[in-house]
Amino acid sequence: MRIPFAWIALGAIIGSWMWPGWCPNPTETTIGTLLMSVLVLFSTPRLMTVCLMVSGFLLGTTAVGIQADPPQRQQHIFGTVLERSGRTARVRTPSGNVFIRMANTPPSVGSEITAWVKPRQPRPVLPGAWNPNTTNQRFKASPLTAIRWAPIGEIPQRSSISHHHPFGGVLLALTTGERSRIDDDLKQLMRRTGTVHLLSISGLHVGMIAAFGAGLSWILTRPLVLFGRPRLARFLIFVGSTGAACSYGQLVGWPVSTQRAAWMVAAVGLSTLFERRPHAWQFLGIAALAVILNEPAQAGSLSFMLSFGAVAGLIGWVPFLTSWIPPDAPRMVRWIASSLGATTAAMMGTAPVSLWVFQEISLSSPLANLVVVPIFAGLVVPAALMGVHLPQEGRDVLLAIAASGIDVAYQWLKICDWGTIYPAIGPFGALLLGTAVLLYSRPKWALCLAVLSFVRSPQFTSHLEIIFPDVGQGSSALISWPNGTRWLIDGGPSSHSLLHWLRRKGIRKIDTVFLTHPDNDHLGGLIPIVNAMSVDHLWSPRRPLPTEKHFHDFWLRAAQQDVKLHLSTEGHPNILYPPPDWNHGDVKEDNDMSLVLLVEHGKHRFLFTGDISRKVENQLMETVQQATLVQVPHHGSISSSSMNFVNKTQPLIALIQAGKANRFGHPHPTIVHRWNPKKVLRTDKYGSIRIRSDGDQLHADHWTPKTGWASVTKQFSHRR
Repeated sequence: MRIPFAWIALGAIIGSWMWPGWCPNPTETTIGTLLMSVLVLFSTPRLMTVCLMVSGFLLGTTAVGIQADPPQRQQHIFGTVLERSGRTARVRTPSGNVFIRMANTPPSVGSEITAWVKPRQPRPVLPGAWNPNTTNQRFKASPLTAIRWAPIGEIPQRSSISHHHPFGGVLLALTTGERSRIDDDLKQLMRRTGTVHLLSISGLHVGMIAAFGAGLSWILTRPLVLFGRPRLARFLIFVGSTGAACSYGQLVGWPVSTQRAAWMVAAVGLSTLFERRPHAWQFLGIAALAVILNEPAQAGSLSFMLSFGAVAGLIGWVPFLTSWIPPDAPRMVRWIASSLGATTAAMMGTAPVSLWVFQEISLSSPLANLVVVPIFAGLVVPAALMGVHLPQEGRDVLLAIAASGIDVAYQWLKICDWGTIYPAIGPFGALLLGTAVLLYSRPKWALCLAVLSFVRSPQFTSHLEIIFPDVGQGSSALISWPNGTRWLIDGGPSSHSLLHWLRRKGIRKIDTVFLTHPDNDHLGGLIPIVNAMSVDHLWSPRRPLPTEKHFHDFWLRAAQQDVKLHLSTEGHPNILYPPPDWNHGDVKEDNDMSLVLLVEHGKHRFLFTGDISRKVENQLMETVQQATLVQVPHHGSISSSSMNFVNKTQPLIALIQAGKANRFGHPHPTIVHRWNPKKVLRTDKYGSIRIRSDGDQLHADHWTPKTGWASVTKQFSHRR
């Protein structure tokens, strides 16, 4: 067994993912681990691998489970910042960990803060999406929102880079991990070219710092070799490289990638010190196991999977990819081919996460990284790190050199800006693709699994399907007709989650989009959809006003994409309101301009009401009839759902789309009672809701991350 730590680490990762589905207690873990240890002593190599993975599995689930429980609900917290991402910080308080969302950039790692907070509701998750709420569960950290906060003894960033320095935001990110000052256009360019990873503190930076420490130690220890003390010299070189890596990790706040690189540096150093044969998988396993034992919940974080996935791709696939290079090729050709192979291998390692969560791959990433990585590794990062720590005389020169290197890289990236493709897979596809990455010794099997990961079930059926996705405090509905036509009614609040969900379903085209009215909780999610997908028709109650920037930009972008724009005054057979002769100038409330649509299929009618008030409901009394399903107006607001409207429609299902514990108090208890609680389906309680009908039978089911798709109740599977 050459790589026991790698197999134990793999088992620990799987165990951490399985929590809380599998929660052994420490006693069960101890007994199980002892049993596996005995089996290892008397087993074949294949069975030994299984035993090691089972031991790691038990270790991972138990390590997550024995963490301190999340703190009780509180209004004020005091603690230390452990890590930060964007505007969210994980803070250790005397009573446990919390995740705090702040209005601006959190203080640096290690700083102490005090804050008045309020509970933050979990983010809505659509079917097949990455569930960020499980991160809070694994860390056993309460999600909070800071009402106001202040640092106490904030650790200052040890950087003297001016706000006006050329590429100062990039230099600050490379030296301290602070990314808030990076220019948005540059960040987007690096994202499109697959080089945005260079803005994060990665193993590349740690490896360079460790190499610098080892090189300096090697020079200083040459006299020891001359005096016959080579072992002591090797030990001091080990101390120098590991110490430099740890010092840099402490400086930037120990993100996961830095922890991994530091542990691998230490493992490589110890292997050299004791003259052991190095093994890359063993070193990676030691690093993964060390990170998990320190913070078990990290095994399920995106940063952990991206960091370790990239290295796994490099270790597994670089030998295979470079084996195709002719041995007699010129040195420059071999170097270019090897560099392209390394970049491709790293992309393969991160593909399961990036295709599932981020749904994007840069077309020019290998070529862009071929030039930019050496510039950053050999020039920009060393010059920037030395520049921020040297006296003023040498600082300006080194920072100027680093900025020049960034400028050269920037010019190259503009040449390589070939665009991005957006493949998408679900959780099962990500699992198949992750398995393919590990099957580097069986490339044909790996290719088969990679192809299977993109296979989806047929989308066209003989049924009408209406899905009300859980978009939080907003409204959206996807209608899939039996002939393959798709309508999208509203898009919920500003987010890319609806777009990502459509891509995971294999949908690349929407035939008709209906914007009931341009409030952000209906318009926001449509903006990225019109930007990224093919849309044939867009219906709206009116054109944008000069003061409505988002609506105006959305309308303009749709026109630029050759979407056919329509107003309700043109008349559509499914639009009940506003009528063709309607004058929106007579309506004072924007909600009362909402499109009201009626969809009929066989014996069933489905009524979509936008945010209309009772005034519009009264105007519809002569038009509407009894309906199978009514999308309750205005998310269940008290201003809608008059008793006359409820009695006239008499739906089998009253569907309410609202966000959990939203600030508007939707839906109002009076309205829920008015529609009859037994008939009400709510996305804030049931998650995403799906209605399917063949024109006669009707079936309703719902989706949550815990249950998957499940039937709601028998009363909704009904012949009407």
